[in-house]
Amino acid sequence: MCWPMPCSTAWRSSAPPACAWSASMSCARPASPNSACACRRQWRQTWTSKEISARSRRRSYPSSRPDRPGAHRAKERMMARPNPLKPGERMVHSVRGAKWQPYLKDGKPFPKFFWAPFSENSELRRGGRYLLKLEPGAVGPLHSHGGGDEFFVIEGSIHDSDGTVLKAGDYAIYKKGSTHWTDAPDGCVLLVTFVENSILLDEK
Repeated sequence: MCWPMPCSTAWRSSAPPACAWSASMSCARPASPNSACACRRQWRQTWTSKEISARSRRRSYPSSRPDRPGAHRAKERMMARPNPLKPGERMVHSVRGAKWQPYLKDGKPFPKFFWAPFSENSELRRGGRYLLKLEPGAVGPLHSHGGGDEFFVIEGSIHDSDGTVLKAGDYAIYKKGSTHWTDAPDGCVLLVTFVENSILLDEK
């Protein structure tokens, strides 16, 4: 609020050092930097960043505090729920901790190919679920899917024989009887979710 009378000398002498008001000013000191005053813009310059930050903290919404009662009640309700999961009913596998084994062809390791079984019935090229890692520059053998094949690209990219590039996040489904070969110039990691009777044609 603006007043018609000029500021008193006593008030100016008691003003904080940061105040830049001159003797010709005719407004009383506003109560806050947001007060409705014609000189508000100039007065706001006298408020330090520390004062404004303190006022902002006091105005913060109470529910934004991490220690609000509602958060504790929600956590207590969650902890009170029964856990139906029994020991041994969950298996967690990680690419980072995978135990890679040589990918065998004719009983010999196939260059730059490795696999890691996920399930007890995992059998290379026959069934189950497993990880398949192709190191950079790996070229796979020509093979046919006697019962289909499905895999998810976790890392890197893999090139199919028709020129299609499958990247991380892609899921490929090959129908029964499909024939192809793959290569990975930059390497990749695949999660084979379904495979049945994959036949290496180079063996013939």
